[in-house]
Amino acid sequence: MMKYSAQTIRLPAQYALLAPEEQAAVAGGAGFADVLNNISKISKVFNYMARFFSSTSAMLNNFITAYNTLQDLNSYIQKNF
Repeated sequence: MMKYSAQTIRLPAQYALLAPEEQAAVAGGAGFADVLNNISKISKVFNYMARFFSSTSAMLNNFITAYNTLQDLNSYIQKNF
């Protein structure tokens, strides 16, 4: 078996660098780690959106409850005082 070193490896005299698009095509596109990373990022976005809508829903429910309570209090005061 031949051992390789800096002296035995020979590069071509002329070569061209590949563009990033060509590199992706030659290497098979995105790797599995890249796909998992993108899924993780998307899931974090959905998580933040769910938190936002959940907190907004809770706040809206609290405002509605407070409004209805004040309406009931106003009605009670008008009837009894």
